[in-house]
Amino acid sequence: MSKYIKILVIFLALIALPARADMPDYPDDAEFLKCRRMNIDSDVCQREQIQRALERVKKLYKMILGNPKIVAWNGSLEKDAQVLREMFESWTAFRNRLCSVSYLAARYVEPIYNEKYSCNTYYILHKEDHLEKIVMLLQGTAPQKQTDFGFLHIYDHDDEYENCIQNNKNDVCIDEELQRSTREIKDYYKTFANDDMVGKWNNGDDLKSGNYRDMFDSWIAYRDRICSLAVWAYQGYYGPQSIRLNDCIQYYNREKLETLMNLIMVAHSTLDQTDFSDNDGGLEEGKTIKPLTHKIDVGQGYTEETLTENRPEEIMPAQQKQPLTKNQAIKQQAGDKGKDAQIPSWANGR
Repeated sequence: MSKYIKILVIFLALIALPARADMPDYPDDAEFLKCRRMNIDSDVCQREQIQRALERVKKLYKMILGNPKIVAWNGSLEKDAQVLREMFESWTAFRNRLCSVSYLAARYVEPIYNEKYSCNTYYILHKEDHLEKIVMLLQGTAPQKQTDFGFLHIYDHDDEYENCIQNNKNDVCIDEELQRSTREIKDYYKTFANDDMVGKWNNGDDLKSGNYRDMFDSWIAYRDRICSLAVWAYQGYYGPQSIRLNDCIQYYNREKLETLMNLIMVAHSTLDQTDFSDNDGGLEEGKTIKPLTHKIDVGQGYTEETLTENRPEEIMPAQQKQPLTKNQAIKQQAGDKGKDAQIPSWANGR
């Protein structure tokens, strides 16, 4: 293959990389640009940018937890802190796995484009964007007109939804579309697990265990918690009819679906593998991710989604099975009003 043809196929592969459909394009920060002007390796600059963005994300968690309105969400700062902590942990677990398999899928262009760093940068900035908007809602600084506040970006409904709203209530149609998109997501997971190119990355037993199972579980846990918080804050600011929970969940479903579709396309690029024989393609990448030490419950009020029909019963720590003492029950019922509440260390960026 000639040098020019090789350049062309690399360019085409770059175009085919996971497209963030209908998603904002986040610019690099000033420190990253300064780092690149000093001719420092791009990976080094990007790793530093990731760390800066993560610190900002943690500070936003601290701001949300420190807002007095948050107590009305779950009833106490103690409960809110636990849910936010689980939201952070599940998001981290999901992001790490998604960007790991994304790096593997984009193995052919890795010599000039590090998808692992780019993926992490994107999803961390995306997270920061959503948390900033939640803070604006809690602080009362969001625009008064709902149309001026682009929080959950508009997504295109499927054909079945468009046909449904002609004869039914919108609530029925969004519920049905949510079920369809969830089935599609599960189908793509099965495709990944059975695929020769990226199946080995799972490092587990089909979809019963391993990275794909952990990625799905942690994504569900994160999606449900961020939507619970976002919709609660949104409705508190714009009114109860401004947005529904399933609108938010379907937004995240559509985003996830687009990502999985594009990863499959990139993984089956027609590039000549022999041209990049010195690149291992990240086949060991999946084995470097530690399995989740515990499964985060889906949360009260949600229907649990699983990848497999025969999901094994999760073993809960003994202390979680024990009933509350009288003092604990009284404290939980009264709620911690937060006068002396401590912001958890994870939210302080330590």
